Amino acid sequence: MSRADIVFVGAGNLATNLAKALYRNGFHILQVYSRTELSARTLAKAVQ
Repeated sequence: MSRADIVFVGAGNLATNLAKALYRNGFHILQVYSRTELSARTLAKAVQ
């Protein structure tokens, strides 16, 4: 079974922990959107 690509809207504590857990379990995080570019980039780097 293939896993879906995931897009996160928001890069706060909940999104960060959820994205990292999904990434560790083989999910592909396609994009991260946030109000601030720095937050989005920080989370994106953690899950690439």
